[in-house]
Amino acid sequence: MYVALYEYFWSYCYIGRDYHREEAVLEKLSQVVYPSRELPLKAMEINIDLARRGRAPQADVMIAATAILFGASLLTKDERRFPRMERYGPEFVKWLP
Repeated sequence: MYVALYEYFWSYCYIGRDYHREEAVLEKLSQVVYPSRELPLKAMEINIDLARRGRAPQADVMIAATAILFGASLLTKDERRFPRMERYGPEFVKWLP
């Protein structure tokens, strides 16, 4: 499973926790893949196309681009924004509570 570090760290910082500590825990639990040059380029390609069609938050575009580059499915609760990105390649799996 790939975890979008941005959202993971953001949620911990938002509630006042130290993301450095959480990063160490995450690295013990799973393989962390850091962005490559291809990631921002793929995200830019998607974001430009979406901007011409409407709007998509940049964090969501980065998450979708990560899934595309790694050939991973994207597990999400966000049924509003992510389906617009299916045309670019990631498979979206609905999060079941």
